[in-house]
Amino acid sequence: MGHAVPETFDLSIDNRHDIAVMRRAARQSSPTVELATVEPQVQDRATTAGWGCTNAPPVCRVMATHLRASRQVVLDEVASCGTDVFWTRPLYYAPSTTCTTGLRPRSTINRGDSGGPLLVRGWWDRAFRQVGVTALGSDSTMDLYAGFTSIPVEAGWIAQSTKALRLG
Repeated sequence: MGHAVPETFDLSIDNRHDIAVMRRAARQSSPTVELATVEPQVQDRATTAGWGCTNAPPVCRVMATHLRASRQVVLDEVASCGTDVFWTRPLYYAPSTTCTTGLRPRSTINRGDSGGPLLVRGWWDRAFRQVGVTALGSDSTMDLYAGFTSIPVEAGWIAQSTKALRLG
């Protein structure tokens, strides 16, 4: 078993490139979700899933007892999410991050959801594809935005790291 994290990831600076791959100890026999090859567009619908807190941020009071999902809509990273999610430099994140907000009030990611998937359905086959990895959430109790590391942007690194882990 092993894992890889991008050399460009440094949590002491920011959350860009917040992604990892791991090699399982045993072969997986259950179905998998295909990785997306294109970024979602503004206003696309998506779904995120996780085991995080069930109350609104920023303080975690109630942990989930089962896997939960939240329907999201993709936003413009700079115009909508801004510094609520991306600290002080939203333009710095935009090339590698997808920003969303819940379709229902108070529906968002929360502490404990990090690393979970952002999924979209293909319009042609209705199959889910993973477009993002949960990385950032707003600490606001009103503007419940979420930031996801982009799978399509990180695709080259994912392929290279997966191959290296298989050989290792």
